[in-house]
Amino acid sequence: MSTTVKQRKETPSSFPSTGGHSLKPQEKKSSLSQILVIGLVATLVLAAVGGLGYYWSIQPKYFTPQELSYYNGENGAPIYLAVKGRVYDVSIAPKNYGPGGGYHGFAGKDATRAFLDLCFSEECLSKGLDDLTKEQMADIDHWASFYEDSPKYPFIGYVKK
Repeated sequence: MSTTVKQRKETPSSFPSTGGHSLKPQEKKSSLSQILVIGLVATLVLAAVGGLGYYWSIQPKYFTPQELSYYNGENGAPIYLAVKGRVYDVSIAPKNYGPGGGYHGFAGKDATRAFLDLCFSEECLSKGLDDLTKEQMADIDHWASFYEDSPKYPFIGYVKK
């Protein structure tokens, strides 16, 4: 003996009410898309403004050579170096620029000339750049560009003359 059960088809008018709001599926999709687009745009704007706010708030500092000398990585101090009077924070690489590192001689000073001859004496470092050849200046410009363009080493300020 087989029994068949017949189910009654519901008509759209018999669907339960959704609180008086009767948006068609197409309208619901459109509204949701608009909300998502507005939310995405708002998020991108806030992210851009928030990210740029960091850069807008940075004011370059001015260091005398004596002040700069404190930033040599000793006693937990940050590590700064300067090239052509522009100071960069190289603290992210203490094995290179910190005490015992191969480039520690550059730390805490404007060592522009030392990029040519690795002479870190006060006599060498205090010389100007006027007597350099075009090739030597190109070498210094290369190092200045290296630090300027590196996202690892942020620009901090200037050395006062």
